[in-house]
Amino acid sequence: MPTTVVVIPTYNERTNIARLVPQVLAATDCHVVVVDDDSPDGTPALVGEMAAADPRVHLVNHRPKLGIGPAYKEGFRAALAMAPEFVIQMDAEEVNMSDHVMPSISYVDLAWSEGDVQLAKQHSERALSMATRSGSPYFRTYATACRGLFHIIAGRPSAAIADLTAAIEFARQREAGLEYEPRMLADLANAYRLNGDFDAAARTAADAIDVCVRRHSRVAECLAHIVLGQTLHASGDTGGATVEIRRAEQLMAETGARLYAPLLDDLRSGLPGDAGISAPRTTNALRRF
Repeated sequence: MPTTVVVIPTYNERTNIARLVPQVLAATDCHVVVVDDDSPDGTPALVGEMAAADPRVHLVNHRPKLGIGPAYKEGFRAALAMAPEFVIQMDAEEVNMSDHVMPSISYVDLAWSEGDVQLAKQHSERALSMATRSGSPYFRTYATACRGLFHIIAGRPSAAIADLTAAIEFARQREAGLEYEPRMLADLANAYRLNGDFDAAARTAADAIDVCVRRHSRVAECLAHIVLGQTLHASGDTGGATVEIRRAEQLMAETGARLYAPLLDDLRSGLPGDAGISAPRTTNALRRF
């Protein structure tokens, strides 16, 4: 069964769909369900030819023409019958991807800070949908990492590890989206930590810090120090965790990265009183992560 199914409703989109379906299949591992709303321009015949040539393409003939709402419902039924993890909706018309992908990624970051699983799911799917359609390697890097962060929020660290690793490897291979690598490494370290693999978490956090220092990515470096501190604390290294707290505090003061304050509060609170670490606690859903 496919992990992801992309549902695309069409009406007189023969030209666009001929370009779009191959782009989607080339951009990510998925199946595509095209729901045609009784187009007179030959769209269903073309999609039927694609489906005959590629088992990942599926045609749903929606007749008579009832509009985009009922068409989407039929497409979702066909998609859900394949039991995928993600169902993504996508329009066949031309849009400016940058106006949609980057805001959705920002919303996932906001959802992470608030522990809002549904918001993260909605916008990670939207970002991946737009990135897949665009064919842009930059958007693919960001959107795949965005889905990895959603998995962290949803409590699926193994899935987060898979997506974040894939995003980092793709970014390095294509040299696309490498400006996001420091944050991706910090999130990957956190996913390893949440998965109980403290050795991998410590190595990845150290790699993240090294990349952050070389690229002057100080906000991501703050997160990486916190994750490394959490990992060292979980491994019984209180002294090492205290060192990481001090560095994270410094970076937070310099950058204003208060987004990570609840994580730092939780780390402080877990250390013995004689560690010399104290600060007022911050109430925020981030603590669970």
